[in-house]
Amino acid sequence: MDRELMARRIGAAFVSSAVAISLAIVFATPALASPMVYTAKFVTNIKIGHHSYNNASVTIVFRGDTADIANAESGGMALASSECTDNGGVGYFKYLTKGAATIIAHSAGVTIKAKLKPGQVFVALDSCNGGIGFGSFVTGGLEVAYPVGFTLGTAMSGAVQNDLTIPVSMSGAVYSCIGYPPDSVGNLPGNNGMCTPPDAYPLFSDNGNVYVYQPYTFQPYISNHGGSMNRGTFSIAPDVERDE
Repeated sequence: MDRELMARRIGAAFVSSAVAISLAIVFATPALASPMVYTAKFVTNIKIGHHSYNNASVTIVFRGDTADIANAESGGMALASSECTDNGGVGYFKYLTKGAATIIAHSAGVTIKAKLKPGQVFVALDSCNGGIGFGSFVTGGLEVAYPVGFTLGTAMSGAVQNDLTIPVSMSGAVYSCIGYPPDSVGNLPGNNGMCTPPDAYPLFSDNGNVYVYQPYTFQPYISNHGGSMNRGTFSIAPDVERDE
């Protein structure tokens, strides 16, 4: 083996080991069940009730408990990810389906708030591929990146290092994508590099139907991780309101 190549590999392995050790030290606290609040912030076009808002500042808040985090299931079977290599090539997508979700939109001096009806939205985590955000059941199946999913940036590294129980703030590329991933990968067929428009798939709220759009994209997408031109933040924090 080329000595320079070997040196680079040894150096990379050393860095990976050092990071793993440091993470073990930082996050070596018991994952006790506790109330948490999950928050996404981004700018997009959104429709709530009969009103549409372009370039709105959108905040989605989900309050739940870490005791309810579970492996995501389809047809009663846990969904495995063949992309995950940390435990022999099979990992599992996780989600938190039990909780209360609220969407708040600010646009042109107007603020509108919509409390989503229970059972529609979940906190989504793919620690194998580095994705995190809010998914939904709007199509009858799992939509892992709608109303919003994050990847790339610190969102990707944060998703890999987190299990939805660790307080953290991260940022990354924003997808509001029904039919994610847009391009085929593994046994997922993709959607010809596109996302399905949300107009036929409302989220139901106390303020009318909610539709979240994705206007800032390459069309068609150039890749599952590089097609969105939008950015946003996602955070996990203790729910102090419920703790009081």
